[in-house]
Amino acid sequence: MNKLTLLALATMLVAFCGCLQAQTWDETTDGGGDAGDLAGTAQSVTGSGALNEITGDVPTNADRDAYMILINSPSTFSATTGTNPGTNTDTQLYLFDTSGMGIAHNDDAVAGGLLSTFPAGNGLYSSLSAGYYILVVASWNNAPQSAGGAIFPTAYGTIEGPTGSGGASPLTSWTNTQTASGTYRVTLTGCSYVSSSADDVGVIAVTSPTSSVGLTATETGTVQIFNYGTTTQNGKAARKEKEKIPVVAVT
Repeated sequence: MNKLTLLALATMLVAFCGCLQAQTWDETTDGGGDAGDLAGTAQSVTGSGALNEITGDVPTNADRDAYMILINSPSTFSATTGTNPGTNTDTQLYLFDTSGMGIAHNDDAVAGGLLSTFPAGNGLYSSLSAGYYILVVASWNNAPQSAGGAIFPTAYGTIEGPTGSGGASPLTSWTNTQTASGTYRVTLTGCSYVSSSADDVGVIAVTSPTSSVGLTATETGTVQIFNYGTTTQNGKAARKEKEKIPVVAVT
């Protein structure tokens, strides 16, 4: 094995180990204080790369923490509350779109226990379009309300959609009972940080060709481009991103 091969392997190993480091957003350290509890007051989880964890605190039952996150892979999206670290042993999870329309809710994991989880693959969110969404962490028993009433039904151990009397309208307020509270950790998959740039377009997948077999020196390919920023983009931005893709020789 020559020195160039060893150097290449070492570089790949360093990059791989870097990817294994959890990228965590903390409500206070990174967000600057208490997150709001509505779509318009959610804490925007800004940064770059994969978002693996969110940590925070709901010191009273009247506190709910809303975070704007990027779900860039809905088919693999999952969110699970835990207590390592964390002291809140009875949590709830809610997912909304950025206008406050309800998508999914869990109170008590399907597999059992009082912590909450959105397991990967549930049809309520696995078929969503990649984009920005609002994830809310709360203690039992908090119920999101709209102008029409409760957005989600009261249910335990299941993933519920917005089938309550207020499910057809956006989130406006919360009701709460009980006294659960404490710190929490949410482990995530299929998520990325929200871009801090208004203009941020990137290639997220090569859709064709799907194999190097039979490729010639000149091939036509297609890529999937995602708008990570907040500005509506046009074909010009997509063409600029396409021009950044390097041509790699396949042997």
